[in-house]
Amino acid sequence: MKRVSFLNDVLRDNDNVQVEVIPFGRNAHEQEREFRKVLQREDGRLAGNILSSDESKGLLVELYRDLPANGEDRKKEILRRLDQQKEDMRKRHTGNGKSRFDQHMQGLQPEQLDRIDLWLPSDSVSVSYKRPDGKGWSPIDGGSPGQRSAALLTLILADGDEPLILDQPEDDLDNRLVYDLIVKQLRRTKRTRQIIVVTHNPNIVVNGDAEGIIEMDFRKGQCVVVRDGTGCLQDPGTRDTICRVMEGGRSAFLARHKRLALKEE
Repeated sequence: MKRVSFLNDVLRDNDNVQVEVIPFGRNAHEQEREFRKVLQREDGRLAGNILSSDESKGLLVELYRDLPANGEDRKKEILRRLDQQKEDMRKRHTGNGKSRFDQHMQGLQPEQLDRIDLWLPSDSVSVSYKRPDGKGWSPIDGGSPGQRSAALLTLILADGDEPLILDQPEDDLDNRLVYDLIVKQLRRTKRTRQIIVVTHNPNIVVNGDAEGIIEMDFRKGQCVVVRDGTGCLQDPGTRDTICRVMEGGRSAFLARHKRLALKEE
């Protein structure tokens, strides 16, 4: 519940990213690594008892097979099945079964059995971003590197109030993604925290309403300040620098002027 409350609070004003916490994860495959670690069987053996290669049999398969769709009913059913499985593994430990899994359980130490009793499947986090065409949502796993970066950046920008430094957040993004997923969030976030952005993109500077702009250059192996002091968008010299140095700077100013004019109407 704390994770859900945190995400609802962080993303309450975000129209471009959705994050869902899935209690106990989505499927057996997600849990195999940790479950094998708890069972002391990280070498891939006992697949038929833990999770077969075709994911058709094993304890983890039975744990997730045909679960209720409702969230609370699903959690209760997973916990019920898990309790039964743990009880069965305890019986195997004290029994005299001859299968490979029985013999493995019989060889475990009390501390290892305690770890099995305490184990719970890990939650999964599902992140989706609004599609560029505005028609629904897409999972971040299927997005381009730029779309994944932009979605994660919106989460970083939305959480916290401490100073934040971003180094070229526009990498791999087209201008539409820069504006929809970064610039809008920057304008909201800068009201409550200091954000320092290293960027070549004029849309971030201009449409993000940067309040202090420092022109820098790389000379003789050093990053140096070209103009002393800090300029703002209202400073003619700063505006000229943006238009001269940043590709598309003049277009960004025109877009900003259009946006402000529409607000005044």
